[in-house]
Amino acid sequence: MLRRLRPGRAALFGASLLAAALTVLTAPAAQAYIATAPDGSTGLGWSSHAPGRISWSRVDTDPTSFAVVLTRQQPPYNALIYPSVNGGSPGVPHSFYVPPPRGGFPVGEHFRVNFVDVNNHDTIYAQSNEFTIKP
Repeated sequence: MLRRLRPGRAALFGASLLAAALTVLTAPAAQAYIATAPDGSTGLGWSSHAPGRISWSRVDTDPTSFAVVLTRQQPPYNALIYPSVNGGSPGVPHSFYVPPPRGGFPVGEHFRVNFVDVNNHDTIYAQSNEFTIKP
């Protein structure tokens, strides 16, 4: 059963929602790592037995380092592939190559690379576009 708000309460509720929305919209971005490779939409995928290139840029408010996790939703895959990367200077593009694990990277489509907190891999700073890993 739905309750009807009295006019005074509805106005107060609407004002609260507006204030919350404005707070979110005007809050500064705390982290702005941008993963630019790999990127399947531009053909920047990986090969299973070759080092995989990752590229990014950052701003001065970003953490100075991050870990790299290779992930895919289906079939599920989630692996730390580099424990700590120096984020480099803010405002400058950076890249490096992640060596493949013994046996190579898994082969397939719909992979992403997550840049995560080195101590808490659930905190994602940036995520690449989907890409394919070829044999």
